Formats: sequence, C-alpha cells, structure tokens
Amino acid sequence: MKPTEAIPSRQITLVVGALGLLTLLAGCASTPPLTHPPLAHPPPAQTRSASHPPSRPRPSVPLLKGILLDRVIAVVNGSPILQSSLDQEMNLLSHELMARHFTVPPRKIFRRQVLARMVQQKIELEAAHLHGIAVSDQHVSGVLAEIAARDRVPFDQFPEKLLREHINYMAFRNFIRNELIIHRMISTAVVPNVTVTKGEVEAWLRDHPMHTQVDYHLKDIRIDIPTARNPLTVQAAKNQAEALVTELKLGHSFSDIAVADSAGRNALKGGALGWKSADVLPASWRGALKNLPQGGITAPIATRRGFVILKLLGRKVTEMHPIFAREYRVRQIVIRPTPALPGTAVRQRLLKLRRMLMHGAHWRPLAKAYSDDPTVELNGGLLGWVLPKSLPTPYPKILSHLAVHQISQPFLTDNGWVITQVLGIRRHNVTRRIFTQRAYAILFERRLRHEAAHFLHGLIAEAFVHYLVPWAH
Repeated sequence: MKPTEAIPSRQITLVVGALGLLTLLAGCASTPPLTHPPLAHPPPAQTRSASHPPSRPRPSVPLLKGILLDRVIAVVNGSPILQSSLDQEMNLLSHELMARHFTVPPRKIFRRQVLARMVQQKIELEAAHLHGIAVSDQHVSGVLAEIAARDRVPFDQFPEKLLREHINYMAFRNFIRNELIIHRMISTAVVPNVTVTKGEVEAWLRDHPMHTQVDYHLKDIRIDIPTARNPLTVQAAKNQAEALVTELKLGHSFSDIAVADSAGRNALKGGALGWKSADVLPASWRGALKNLPQGGITAPIATRRGFVILKLLGRKVTEMHPIFAREYRVRQIVIRPTPALPGTAVRQRLLKLRRMLMHGAHWRPLAKAYSDDPTVELNGGLLGWVLPKSLPTPYPKILSHLAVHQISQPFLTDNGWVITQVLGIRRHNVTRRIFTQRAYAILFERRLRHEAAHFLHGLIAEAFVHYLVPWAH
C-alpha cells in the first residue's frame, strides 16, 4: 500500500459466496448523517479607542447556523469514503453482531475496524470493475431467496421481515451484491493460475492411505503483522496473540474477542470456520489440534502473515469403506450461443438434431458437424463412464430421469446448450476415483487459498489510501 497512513491491522471483513453468504444473518438500517453542534457566534468586537477613526460601516449579513451534513473521511485511489457511508456500514455490522448475540466493540475501536473493512472492500470492488466483473439482479435475488428460505420466510415477505428488524432491504441487497462481486473477482483472477498435476495427486494419495478421515469444527482469531516483517513487529504481534490467549483462558468469550481483535475475513462470524477436513489444514494446525481436547484453545500458531489462535469445537473421525455408486456412460452434443446464433436458435437446432437421431441418424457425424464439445475430435462426443456428481449442474438431475439409449431434451449449462444420451448404467466400485477427486480438491483448495491471499495482499499494497480523520491513524 502507498498510504499516508497504513490501514490498521484490526479489520472486520466478510466473504460470501457459495462458501459463506448463506450463513449471514443480517442487515442494515439506514441512519441519518452525522450532525455537529451549530457553529458558535463570534465574540463581540472590542470597543475601539477614541483615537482611532471609526471604521467604514459594513453591510449587515445575517449569520446562518449550519449543520455539517457529511464529510470525506478517507480517499482510496482518488475515490472518497463519506462519514454517512461509515455510519450506515457500522449500523449494518452492529445489527449483524447483535443478531448473532456477539458484543459490539467500543465505538472508537469499532469505527476504525469498519473503516478498514470499507477501504479494503473499495479496493477489491475497484479491481472487480477493472476485471469487468458484474453480478446480475437474478443472481442476487437467488441468494436472498436462499437466505429467506433458511429463515423460513417467503421471499416476497423478506423485505418486510428486515424492516421489522430495522434493516434497510436495499442496503442489505447491495451488501450481498458487493460480496458476490468480490468472490467472483477473486475466482476469476486467481483460479486460472492454480494448477494441480497428476503427479502431485498421486504423491498425495501415497502419503495419505484411504483409512480414516478426520474433520475439525473450528473458530480462529488472526493477528496480522501490520507493517514490513521485522523482529519488532513479529514480537509485537506475538505478544498481542499471547495476551488474547490469556484473556480466553480467564473465560472471556472467544467470539467477542474475534469480533474485536481478529484480522480474519470471518471475524464478524465470531471467527467461525465451520467444519474443516484435517487434510486441507496446514501441518502446524494439524499438530496443534491433534491432542487438543474439545473446547480447548491453542497457543498462538505462527503463520506467514502473523499468528492464529484456534478453538476446537468438535472432532469427527470417519472410517473409510469401499464406495459404490451409479455411473452413466454418456455422449453429448454441445452448441454454444454466439451473436450470430442466439440461444433460442441453438435450442431449435438441437431439437432438430434430436429428431434426426431418433429417426436413425448416426451420432458421430452429427456431433462432428455441429458440436462444440472438445471430445468430438477424439471420440465423437463420448464422455465414457461418469459419476453424475462430477458433472456440472444440471447434468445429475437430467441423467437421473433418462433411461438407457434415451436422448434428453436440450438443456442449458455453463458451456452452452446440450443434448445427451445415456448408453449404459452400472453400479461400480468408485473408491479410487472418489479419493483421487478428493485429493485433487484438497490440493486445489490449499493452493487457491494461498494464491487468493497473495492476490488480495497485492491489491491492498498497491493502493493509495489517505485518511482525513485523526482517529483513523
């Protein structure tokens, strides 16, 4: 970062998406702008001595009492953050904390945390705009509908429910949209750079026999090193982490301390990480958790960016057994819409091809002539034996309703419009395949987490941030 003042190390941030949005409770109530006392009248002029000539009379101008309606409190890459925006964000997040029965930090601490969160979000949203990332209203509505369903409220009554809780629906909707945009931006920018080789997967399988699986239910508190790494800042961060461990052992709430002191993106959830497979955790975490009793708290664990404190809420050990599943042998024809061939025309073309196939036409030449499926050149669109869950939505549902040799109606996927045919169904031992997929997912998630953290750190380091209020320094 190239700020006149560095972003404070204590900050509250959220990640939503598929991974976290549906766990959010909350909302936002709009608040009036911060006001200040009226300006005082100037003191009366002193009486001039007789030796001075009388001054030229000035026209009488009425003094208007003013109210400061708003002000700029920070500038991020030339874009302002207003006091009214901070007030609204604080209101939103305080409702979030109270809904979760967490303690809201003292105002002077809380406003610095929220401002730091707003600065980081502004930097991330600006990067998303540069990447051309957007989220449709339909997508936002879908996420809100899932939140409403979780709360057992019909979607059309959801705004009224929020209003009863003093939450501004449109502000909450915009909050969800921003989190979705940031999540999609990170995925778009980082995922193409993450690779896992077949050799790495095989090596992982050799080192992790298929016997048992251990999962941990965790919370964390993260203390980041706020400036360039040097012994002084490392020691300061360690001292802070050790002081927090002392507070926790005296009985202070882990969630409240996470809200007030954690630099993690999950701080507003009281540091909740949910259930995590031991295999995706760093080795230092696994070592600290191995013999920790349920409810226990670890000593500070050193990380690349500071220290982390873990609380173990639960542990599950699952014995692994052979896995049998239904597999489908399928082939497909895929056509992607283009400006010259819109989706409606693509669907009509696939319906025509389907009729031709049902009347005896051969699949391979039609696939070679029309399909955009990359497998066409190799085997005429044949995917071979597949697990439905390994295919994108809505393949699993489509396949479950098809009989052998039946051809589906056209359906839309992320890759385009598709018709598919089931050539066979079998129940098969898929243990090795499942473990291979699991190994790939674990390695991919580890690398993705590291690359995403590096990417976001780079965005913030390159940003210009200037604070205009003394309490933010």
